[in-house]
Amino acid sequence: MRHAIVCAATMAAGLSGTTLQAQGWQRLPNGELGYRTDYTSTGFFACNQWFITRGACRVNGSSVTLTNAGNSLTLTYHGYSTSVLATAYSKTTPIGYIEKSFTGSGPFIFPRTRTPNAYYVNFWIAVSTVTPVMSSGIWNGGYLLGQNRLKAVNLGASTTFLLPVSPPPPPATYRGLAFYDFTNPDVTLDNQRMYFDANVSITPEPATIVLLGTGLVGTFGVWRRRRGTRTSDRSA
Repeated sequence: MRHAIVCAATMAAGLSGTTLQAQGWQRLPNGELGYRTDYTSTGFFACNQWFITRGACRVNGSSVTLTNAGNSLTLTYHGYSTSVLATAYSKTTPIGYIEKSFTGSGPFIFPRTRTPNAYYVNFWIAVSTVTPVMSSGIWNGGYLLGQNRLKAVNLGASTTFLLPVSPPPPPATYRGLAFYDFTNPDVTLDNQRMYFDANVSITPEPATIVLLGTGLVGTFGVWRRRRGTRTSDRSA
């Protein structure tokens, strides 16, 4: 994983000369703060070859090729390099896409595995920023073998990360740029691209990301108000 972060940061370094707009903190028309940063994404695959009993899985850079009975399916990740204006409100942001290509004279069938629903392929997306702050974060997913498809899975806490930001103008206390709720489509046997998006926002505390992502912000506020009321009643 460390290697993935280093590679992504190295590739992102080429963006410094292609900044789309002024970077950093901006005052929006509604008076709130926004944070504009460039970003780039890179995809990495890893095969769980031990689970495969018929066929093969091979990785080549940002591509993985599955072969079986003379036919193959290649998945290639293409990352976007652009900028995003993040605010305190969640914004769906394009991250990249996977392109599928088939070779062979017959229909492709996924390689067989030792057990049903075997964990087939690991997949990471490294998101890097260069201006105004250089940093990287990793989203971690993968695929299980299903019925005529690879079923997408997200791997725990690695599906959310917080990147540092430049100091905001006082009295603002925003501390990070959050990437969370990544889309992760299944791999189906067609020629349709697989698009990856993420919600992006600036946040004062890492815990806020979890509350926003699960819709618990309002619930938490109600709980605190009710708890305060009960405490007052007991004091009385």
